[in-house]
Amino acid sequence: MARDYSPTTFFHRVPKPLLGRYFHQNQGALLEIAFDKLEDTRKSAELIFAAFATLSEPKQAEIEAEFQDIDSMAFQGGVKALIEEATDHPHFNASFPEAINQFDSDHGKVMWTFLEYPKYWAGATSILYAENIADAFWKKRNDLPHITPLVEPEDADRLGNALSRYFKTKEGRGRHCKVDVFRRHEKEYFFAYLSDFGQSELEFEGTAFNPRARKALRNTPDPTPST
Repeated sequence: MARDYSPTTFFHRVPKPLLGRYFHQNQGALLEIAFDKLEDTRKSAELIFAAFATLSEPKQAEIEAEFQDIDSMAFQGGVKALIEEATDHPHFNASFPEAINQFDSDHGKVMWTFLEYPKYWAGATSILYAENIADAFWKKRNDLPHITPLVEPEDADRLGNALSRYFKTKEGRGRHCKVDVFRRHEKEYFFAYLSDFGQSELEFEGTAFNPRARKALRNTPDPTPST
């Protein structure tokens, strides 16, 4: 769900022990803060933000990127997507649906999953994205043969190589391609990530404001569900 991200609001909404786990275990940062002793108040959120602001800019950017992903999943649909991904995952933990509901808030449920079950994260976020694409943006094909789809890692690699060859020949881009395959409701979803043309964007590097050339993704991942 799209929302304006604010660090202090995020720090206020996430249970403090979970924030502590993220900063201490995942980042080795803000070790001076006893998160378990903080109350869920705006004042505590501001205290955390003040400490967060002392981190290096690259570290802040890395953490903010993950927090925005977590924040975007912190709503009823995002929690449902995580539970469905857990249920369909090859390594399903039967205790997960009950365990995630130990938290009252969606932010608590999502942050806990991010920390405890990162293996469920990519599939849940990708399929949630696919299922919320407007119908006008889908290009549907109903004339494909009804055969069992090939979904093993080597099959995904072959598909990625074939897509890369096609787009390099036809459009001069797509030199690199990564394909992920996820299963949901007896359907396989193939997500192809293709490198795009080189782009130049203005970025801050410390105090310097400079253009940086980079290879972006080709638009956004194009999900293709296969029955």
